[in-house]
Amino acid sequence: MTYDELLSFFQSCCKSILTGTLSNVEKYIRKNYPTDGNPDWKVSDDIVFLFLRESNDEYGRYPDIVKKVENGTVNEYVVRTRVWGLQLTTYGPHAYDISNQLRHGFRTESITRTMTKSSIFLIPDYPNCIAAYEERASQWWKRWDLVLQFNENYTSPAEDAGHIDTASIRVVAQRRTK
Repeated sequence: MTYDELLSFFQSCCKSILTGTLSNVEKYIRKNYPTDGNPDWKVSDDIVFLFLRESNDEYGRYPDIVKKVENGTVNEYVVRTRVWGLQLTTYGPHAYDISNQLRHGFRTESITRTMTKSSIFLIPDYPNCIAAYEERASQWWKRWDLVLQFNENYTSPAEDAGHIDTASIRVVAQRRTK
């Protein structure tokens, strides 16, 4: 998956987990902050922001090179594990409860099954939700952060490693000398 596809995938998982909890999952589960730098929600709204970053993890540093013959061409693929950190930043009066619901929700059977189909696997750590209140416009905004780690089985796009059109073989007889 591309970065944007992966971020959208996690956004979709969050929407599934929080349907029924948030009044409008389409509006309140976001991949980006507002572009003008100011909140476009009220201090009384519950809202979740997703930040995705590739982790500098030793497990993801060692690729396998796979070569396959396809349509008469040798294609080369890099297969490796990408380790991702998904930070879920939640604002609002129910921010802790929402963060906690996300923490548990990514471990449910249905979300695990969805992730497995896309070769994404939650690293079985159980991180804490961290309070990080923010002051804006003389108001304290409730904020809770949660970072979940995932492994993704990633295969690069095919790269043409070349092919052999013809080969000439020359046989030369040699005499044995005693």
